[in-house]
Amino acid sequence: EYHVDVDLEYPGATCVCLDPPVLLFPEFYPQEECVALAASAADSGLMQQSGLGEGHAHSASTSARRTSRTMLVDSASPADMRDLATSLQERVEELLVGVSAWGTPGKAPSNARQHSFEPLQVCAYAENQQFKAHEDAFPDSYAMQCGFNRSATALLYLNDAGGDASAGGSTSFLSLGVGDEIRITPSAGSLLLFFPSRRGTGAPSPSWRADDRTLHCAYPTDGSWEKWVAQQWIAVGV
Repeated sequence: EYHVDVDLEYPGATCVCLDPPVLLFPEFYPQEECVALAASAADSGLMQQSGLGEGHAHSASTSARRTSRTMLVDSASPADMRDLATSLQERVEELLVGVSAWGTPGKAPSNARQHSFEPLQVCAYAENQQFKAHEDAFPDSYAMQCGFNRSATALLYLNDAGGDASAGGSTSFLSLGVGDEIRITPSAGSLLLFFPSRRGTGAPSPSWRADDRTLHCAYPTDGSWEKWVAQQWIAVGV
């Protein structure tokens, strides 16, 4: 009722948290394509200091809270990256069975019933680089200004440290209300899916409002490896 319905019969689907839903899909994307996506980003010359509010918001500003490097996959990106982004989006679309109307990928939703894929973001974390506690959804006023909020985040791990949790680089949820923080150790090809905003139930606009329980962070690695991820935000009109 409050979030986009998901195909829970998808092979390997694992529920990390029930409310708010946090789901993990091991081996969601072929590892060779994960390697290709990271390698193409590294070779593109387009990686730059990560910002806050990237994607459809088009207002990224750098901050010491986020020290990674990033690029958005758009029309200026290498053709192979665009193809890989489309392939990933098609798989994510299959998961989100509750979406009845999809807009054009890379463009903001045109109405309150429509969802769309923001430009895929590829991100690299070198030693000591991190993304401190943050939410992916927007505050009410900014969501109304943009005309959309983020209904879902699909985070694809492009590489890992061989399953060694002590190597760092985990994604950690800090406010799920289930005791200690929940940490997800990167595993190449695995997809982490969660829902930064909730559908309103007769409340004032916007119709999708940030769910602060999804507060999360990306911890730094121990320096033995460089972490690569692909972040796919799904926007919904408000």
